[in-house]
Amino acid sequence: MAVAARLIISLSILGNNNVLMMRNHGPIVVGPTIASAFDRLYYLEQTCERQLLAMAAQRPLCAVKDSYARELTDMVPVFDAYAEKHLAASKRVLDRQEPEYAS
Repeated sequence: MAVAARLIISLSILGNNNVLMMRNHGPIVVGPTIASAFDRLYYLEQTCERQLLAMAAQRPLCAVKDSYARELTDMVPVFDAYAEKHLAASKRVLDRQEPEYAS
């Protein structure tokens, strides 16, 4: 199956969700803009890193309350409003530290 066809199928599976975790491949992250997709991927990676650190402690984990998760979900438009600034800041860091990325 062609890559484009697989991508279309994956995006149709997403529905109203922003992230699709694919076993052995990693995530597909979408957003209304490139900046919001970048922001969502950045924070997904940060969250996964913290999850692994918590699991490495080999202690019982506490689940996030549904009400808290819903509250965060309702704030997605606010997060998206900051996404452009986050991407611009990340690009400034890259411009200083790794300027060859842009070539």
